[in-house]
Amino acid sequence: MTTTFRNLLQLDKKKGIAGLILGAAAFVLFLLAYGSAKYGIVFAVLFGITGYLRLNVCSRTWNRVLHLVWAVPFFPLVFFTSFHEIFILVPLSQYPTEVLSGITALEAALNLAVIAILMGVFFLITGNFRFSVIAGSFVTIFLAVANGFIYQFRGNEIIFADIMSLGTALNVAGQYDIRLHYRTTVLLMLWAVLAFSGFCLPRLPKGSPIRGRLISLAATAALTCTLIFGASGMEIHMWRNEGTWFNGYYLNFYLSIRGYFVEKPEGYSDRQIRLLEQQYPDAAPADTDDMPHILVIMNESFADLRLLNPQLNTSQPVTPFLDSLTDNVIKGYALASVFGGSTANSEYEFLTGSTMAFMPSGSIPYQQYLKQETASLGWLLQSLGYESMATHPFYEDGWSRPTAYPFLGFPRRTFIDDYPCERMIREYVSDEEMYAYILDTLKAQEDAPLFLFGITMQNHGGYTYSGENFEKTISLEGYTREYPQAEQYLSLIRQSDAALEGFLAELSEFEEDTVVLFFGDHLPNLENAFYEEIHGGAYRTLPEQMLQYTVPFVLWANYDIPEKTVECTSLNYLGTHLLEAAGLSLPPYYQFLKDMEKAVPAVSAMGYYSPARGTYLTLDEAEGEEAAWLEKYALLQYNSIFDKSGRSEHFFGQYLP
Repeated sequence: MTTTFRNLLQLDKKKGIAGLILGAAAFVLFLLAYGSAKYGIVFAVLFGITGYLRLNVCSRTWNRVLHLVWAVPFFPLVFFTSFHEIFILVPLSQYPTEVLSGITALEAALNLAVIAILMGVFFLITGNFRFSVIAGSFVTIFLAVANGFIYQFRGNEIIFADIMSLGTALNVAGQYDIRLHYRTTVLLMLWAVLAFSGFCLPRLPKGSPIRGRLISLAATAALTCTLIFGASGMEIHMWRNEGTWFNGYYLNFYLSIRGYFVEKPEGYSDRQIRLLEQQYPDAAPADTDDMPHILVIMNESFADLRLLNPQLNTSQPVTPFLDSLTDNVIKGYALASVFGGSTANSEYEFLTGSTMAFMPSGSIPYQQYLKQETASLGWLLQSLGYESMATHPFYEDGWSRPTAYPFLGFPRRTFIDDYPCERMIREYVSDEEMYAYILDTLKAQEDAPLFLFGITMQNHGGYTYSGENFEKTISLEGYTREYPQAEQYLSLIRQSDAALEGFLAELSEFEEDTVVLFFGDHLPNLENAFYEEIHGGAYRTLPEQMLQYTVPFVLWANYDIPEKTVECTSLNYLGTHLLEAAGLSLPPYYQFLKDMEKAVPAVSAMGYYSPARGTYLTLDEAEGEEAAWLEKYALLQYNSIFDKSGRSEHFFGQYLP
C-alpha cells in the first residue's frame, strides 16, 4: 500500500520551488494590498503543497478521468466570479442563493456552455487539454473582472460592442480608482492555485491528434447549437447589472454578440423610400445674409437630478443661473440613449437626427458604422455657407473622433493640444477655459458664419478626486448616509452653471447674431444607494428608468426668439429645434423629424414616449399611428446609414460633398 501510494504521489522539487515563490508572492500581495496575512498564509501553503506534488497514474483511462475531474471546478469558480464584482456587497453566507435567485437553471447551464465552448475552441487550435482549460477559464475570468471595473466606472456592464471602444476606456481609466476587492482577489487566487495544480497531473497519453480534435469539434458544435437554440427567445439586458442578474454575465455577453449586426427593417424597399420622398419637398433657399453663428455645447454628464426627486436637499441651489433663464430661451428636457458613459452615442443622435433605438444594443456608430460621408448637421450647415468646426478638450483618439468627424462634415477639428490647459478642474479642462477658447474662435471668425460643436470634459465621471484643483461647494443634507461622489458631482455642476452664465454674458455683448444650444449627454454614474434614496427605491418600471436617461437642454439667442418650454423630446430631435431657432428652413429629413416628433415626442434605445397612452413604452409595444411612424423612421435611418448604393439623394445626399 505504501509503495502504491509512493508511486501515485511523487515529489517534484523544481515545481515545488515555483510553488514556494508563488506562495510567497501571494502572501506579500495580501499583506501589502489588504493589510492582512490571513489569506496570504492560506494561499502560500496551498501553492507550496501543490508545487511539490506530482500524481503518477499509469492507466490511460484513469489519467483522462483525473484530468476531467481537475477541469470541473473551473466552471463554478469562473461562473461565480462573473457575479462577484456586481454583487460585491452580498455576504458570503448568502452568495450562492443571492446570485442564483435571478436566473433559471437553463440560463445557468448556458453560461457554463459559453465557458466550455471557449475551452473547446482553444483545444481545436492547440490540441492540449490542460492548456485549453486554463486558457479558456482565464479569458472568461478576466472578462468578468474587467466587467466589474467597467460597471464601477459607468454603471453598465461590458458587452461585445465595448471591445470597439477599448482605446477610449484606456484614455479615461486613470481618472478612476481601480482596485480589486479582497474577495475578488481570493477568487482569482483560487483560480491560480487550481491552474497551477494542473501541472501536478501526468501528461495525457498521446493519441491520434485528428481524433482528439474531431471529438472536441463535435462537442463544441453540440454546445454551440445548444447555446444558439437555448437562447433563441432570450433578450439582452442593458440596464445597470440586469444582464448578470437575469441572464448571467456570459450568456448576456453572447446575446450582445448576436445583436451586434444590423438587419434590414421589415418592409424596407426603394419604393417605400420614394413614397416618403414625395411627402417632403425641398427646403426653401436660405437667406445667406441673415444666418446667425451657431454654437452647440454638449456638456459632459450635465444632468438635473431634481427629475429623480424635486425635493433634492442640497446646501445651496445647484443651477441657479440655468433656472433663471427666461428671455429668448427654449428650454426643457430630452431623452438620451446612454447612462454614465458612451458619450459618442449622444453626439451621434444629435448630429445625425438618428436614434439608437434602431441600433444594436451597446453599439457605437462612430466606431462601427461611420464608413463614409453621412448626412449630418455639419454637412447641412456647410452647404448653407457655414464653416463647421468640432472641438473637444481631451485626447483626440477617444471614440474614433478623428475618423468620425470628417465623415460628419467637420473639416476643422481641435483637441486638448489646442488648449492652454491653464484653468483645470480636477484633471480636466474646465468649462470656463473651453468657453474662453470658443469665444476667441468666434471673435476671430471672418466671412462665413460659424457652426461649432463642442463637447466639454470638466464633469467627466470618476468623482473621487482629492487635490487642489477642486472645491466642494455643494453638500447633501438630511440623508441616511454620506454620498461623497454625488457631492463632488453636484459641486462640478454648480461650477458649470457659473461658467455658462459668464459665457452667455459675453455673447450678450457680441455684435453678431448667435444661437447657443446647451445640453447634457447623459447622467453620471454615482453611488447606487444615492440614486435609490433620492428616488425612494429602485427604478423598476420603464418610466422610472427613463428618469435616469433624461437630460436638460436650453436654446438661447442674443437676439429675440420666441420663448418656449419643451417638456418631452429626445436628442435626435434637438437639431430640428436648433435649425428653427436659427431661422433656417428645414430640409426634407428634418421636416420628417418635425412631424415624427408630434406623433412620437421622444425615442431612445430604451423605448419611446406614447402620447396615446401617456407613458413610456418599449418599441415592441407600439401600436397604431405611433408604430407606423416608428416604422417609417427605421426605414429612413437604415437608408441613410446602411444602404450605400440606394441612399436617398432627396433626404440625405443633396448636401453631401
